Amino acid sequence: MAATIESGTQDPIAFFPAELGIKIFSRLSAKDLGATARVSRLWNVFSNDGYLWSKLLKADYSQSGIYKGKDNCPTINDIELQKA
Repeated sequence: MAATIESGTQDPIAFFPAELGIKIFSRLSAKDLGATARVSRLWNVFSNDGYLWSKLLKADYSQSGIYKGKDNCPTINDIELQKA
């Protein structure tokens, strides 16, 4: 994993262990994760991590009252009823 970019600048995320990179990116909103995916290949990898997106979806469902826990996931009918 190269930390030095062609222009001579350095990507600080490249120096961190992957777990720390995921922890940092877990603080971002969905909009920010989408934007960071375009920064570099490494940031794209972190931004598209399944754990981060599942965490965001769970938080979104929890706030909307749809998410009922891991074993009782919402059905498409639950989601459609919530939109109405």
